Amino acid sequence: MKTLLSLCMPSNRSFARSYGSIETALIFAEKTGCRLIVSDNSRDAQKSAYWIGRSENLLYLADAPLDANQNLLNGMRRADTPFLLMLGDDDEIFLRDDLSPISLEGLPADVVGVRPELLLWTSAGGVRHSETFEILAQDPEARFAEYNAKAMANNSLYYSLWRREAFCAIIEAIQTHPTKGGYIDWAIVFALVSIGRVVHDPSILLRYDWDRWSTDEGIDAANTSLYSGASLKNIDTAISVLLRFLDIHCFLQLIALPMSPDEREAASRANSKLHFCAFAMLLQSHEGLMAHPLAPVILAVAHVPEPEVTFDVACDLLDNWDLGKPGLGTLYRDYLEAMRAA
Repeated sequence: MKTLLSLCMPSNRSFARSYGSIETALIFAEKTGCRLIVSDNSRDAQKSAYWIGRSENLLYLADAPLDANQNLLNGMRRADTPFLLMLGDDDEIFLRDDLSPISLEGLPADVVGVRPELLLWTSAGGVRHSETFEILAQDPEARFAEYNAKAMANNSLYYSLWRREAFCAIIEAIQTHPTKGGYIDWAIVFALVSIGRVVHDPSILLRYDWDRWSTDEGIDAANTSLYSGASLKNIDTAISVLLRFLDIHCFLQLIALPMSPDEREAASRANSKLHFCAFAMLLQSHEGLMAHPLAPVILAVAHVPEPEVTFDVACDLLDNWDLGKPGLGTLYRDYLEAMRAA
């Protein structure tokens, strides 16, 4: 049977704490004929001794790079299948025996991803919620609006079976990103949704550990950690939306993304209308930003949000606003040019 899917799991947890995640992923791989790639940097001898050679469906990479980002790349770069699904070593994946999986080989070219039923699980309350929504609109602007409306504050669509070449092109692009922040997952998904539709496969269940995202306090702490880990400060809702706009705009320039020039332009306009204009609305109730000399320019540009103009104005603001990284706007301008040349 032709292998069409790779499950990629960077792992740092101990043997005991990661056992359930790796075991369920391996059972899934053996049932479906896909391949599980575990990149393990835990240095847990018991763990590697147990898993190495356990199954022909498992590629176990012991002594992986200690850096979390490099550990992710270590596994992802070993995938060579048309589709790829990223898993955490605290997630669990299952295949329902009463339903037949979607044929990945038979998917239309305009389908960029397949989402499992995602079970949001907490240690205290078990499964709190499940998500199965699809993104089915026919053009980039409508898909942006559809995802924004359906996702709300939850980016669980990231844990989908994505076409590998598009997903990996974006992940590789992040390696030269101005901040390389862990908050960029939203921009990754928006860029992927700009390419095509996402359909639901009800035969796949993915239990996601939602503990740190299940309360307002946990969300605030997690977001603070993601931004501080990227050496950024003073990040509030308005600035986070602006950063998302910039990241999506840059990713959309990647030649490796399978989009026509018209589709790329439509996606860029959709991003500008959605995210830059949302930033402009938030700015009006932001006392500090409204006092900035660029505030009138931002509000004026938002009336006719041409992508290149909004990008330039956003970069000007970042160069003149203290986010802990001097010259961030200039870094984004350089990054955009690098994406166009990639």
